[in-house]
Amino acid sequence: MMSQSLNFMRALIGHHVNLHLKDGSVIVNVSIADVQRSNDDKGTAVYYMAPKKKIMKILTKDIEWAEKLNPHLIMNLQYASETRSLTLLEVLRA
Repeated sequence: MMSQSLNFMRALIGHHVNLHLKDGSVIVNVSIADVQRSNDDKGTAVYYMAPKKKIMKILTKDIEWAEKLNPHLIMNLQYASETRSLTLLEVLRA
């Protein structure tokens, strides 16, 4: 499969995604901060932010695909963990 395009990755700026890499690993629940084309021939770089607010960089040629996450589900899970313990089924019904 081809690596993600520059325009597609730019459309994900500010969204929470799971980045599936070509080596089979997954970078879970990160926010895309910026996408920049490199001046040298290394390709396009994606800057993403982990929940601990540390910005990291990965090249788009290493990304197989990006899975956009549902922000409402993430908010409900965060709210549930702060207030009381809910099962995933209870969160999905809300």
